[in-house]
Parts: sequence; C-alpha cells; structure tokens
Amino acid sequence: MPITTVILAGVLAIVAKAPVQLTVDFAQATTGIAYRIEIKLYDRTGKQVGITQTIDLAAENKFEDILIFFPGAMSNVDLSVVPVAGTKKVVIKGTVADFKRIEYSTLSLNPVEGEKWIRNDNLKGPTLVGKHMAHAPSFVVNPKPF
Repeated sequence: MPITTVILAGVLAIVAKAPVQLTVDFAQATTGIAYRIEIKLYDRTGKQVGITQTIDLAAENKFEDILIFFPGAMSNVDLSVVPVAGTKKVVIKGTVADFKRIEYSTLSLNPVEGEKWIRNDNLKGPTLVGKHMAHAPSFVVNPKPF
C-alpha cells in the first residue's frame, strides 16, 4: 500500500465527524400556561443518549423563557442550539453518531391526582422547518407510544 494511502487513511480516521443540524420554529409552541417539557435524544442505533431533559414552565411563560431553557437542556446531551436572529427559530447541531432523533413531549399536571404529570398532546411544541431528509435527524413532538 503506498504511503500516501496510509497517511490519508490515518487523517480520515482522526477527523471529527461532520455535524448535522436541523431547524425548529417555536412560533406555535404553547405559552402562557404551566406545563412540563421532556426531551429525549436518541443515537443512530436507537439508544437514548444521556438522561431525559426536563423543563418546567410557569403559567406566565413566554417564548423567550423557552428559548432560555431549551439550549441548556440540549447542551446537557452535547447538542448546541443557535437562535436564528429576528425569528422564533433555532438551529440544533450535533454529531452524526449521537444525533438521530429528538423527542419533545409536553405534559401537564393531572387535576385529579395533584402533582402527577401526564402527557398532554393538546400543548404545542416547535415545528420542524424545511423538508425532512432521509439522512437528517428527526424531531418529533409528542411521539405516539409504540
């Protein structure tokens, strides 16, 4: 094997994986009521990465509050979030290996059982911007149980 082939193979092995990204728009996300957001990240093998991220929002929450807490939750699972200036959109970035699917679930307190959080599909989350490509990560709001 020529030395240039060996060197090229070695360089390719140490190059960081290219980041992947997706853009989501929080314009339709529910605000103004108390609720909980749970976020789960899955890798390409379907295994959950890190622990479930939880954001509790107070009744007087606004879009800006979600935008403050969401990047922190994403950074806890090694993803970065960049706001798109002048919009309610953010770009989520990560590596190919660790970033295949994000599940964003909304929950509210069960009025009968007091402090028990229950899934509430009536609360809206962000929407994916653009067309989903087969190789791109997916973003699912209130995923249906298997």
